[in-house]
Amino acid sequence: MSTRIFIFLVCCMGMFGCKEWYPEPTYPNLIKEYDDPQQMKFYGWKGNAKNPAGPVALEDVMWVVGSDHEGLISQVTNSNRFDSLVVAHGDDHWNRWLQVGGYMFRVTTGLHIVCDRDYDAGHPAGTLLDDLISVYYKGLDDFLVHGEYLLHFVTEQQKRNKWSFYEFEEMLSEFNLKRHKLIGSSFVFRLKKAPAVTREYVFTCTWTNEDGKKLTASTDPLRIQGEE
Repeated sequence: MSTRIFIFLVCCMGMFGCKEWYPEPTYPNLIKEYDDPQQMKFYGWKGNAKNPAGPVALEDVMWVVGSDHEGLISQVTNSNRFDSLVVAHGDDHWNRWLQVGGYMFRVTTGLHIVCDRDYDAGHPAGTLLDDLISVYYKGLDDFLVHGEYLLHFVTEQQKRNKWSFYEFEEMLSEFNLKRHKLIGSSFVFRLKKAPAVTREYVFTCTWTNEDGKKLTASTDPLRIQGEE
């Protein structure tokens, strides 16, 4: 019994020692960096689409488009503007261990995808593919509201994918109805329907915000397996 008590005391001392030398980090702001994108760029294909040996199957067609990060606003890059954004969003009493960065702060009025070729009978070249493509993004619109942090239950989608409370995926057509504001400046797009014909396709993303800013980025060509 005495041996067990001794081991327990040693463990407790170790725990207190760790707390003394390695205190739990806390941050006054949830958002550590705001982003005012100057350009959008194509970052690459995901998964098996990186070096395809042949036509890429529908389930492997994913790509990333995001900010060039030249407009990041932080305590380091622009402390005055960062502080004003903190005040505007009431993000000054977080005091937790987690922070997120690269969040845009103006309302996104549109995020759309078109293709350089006829995709199928209902989507000729240049027409919107928003009903065929989903977008993964990070958002705080339902969490940081008027200076308050509103806790929500984790969604079934977040449970299934083991995502955090700020991670979401939905069809582009749904995304555009919500007019998001506090969202991350990188997006992962996923095709939900194969094209009619197997060939190379180039997709162009256009992002707009409430200030009238309009930025575009196009993918590299990718040969995708069609339905024929």
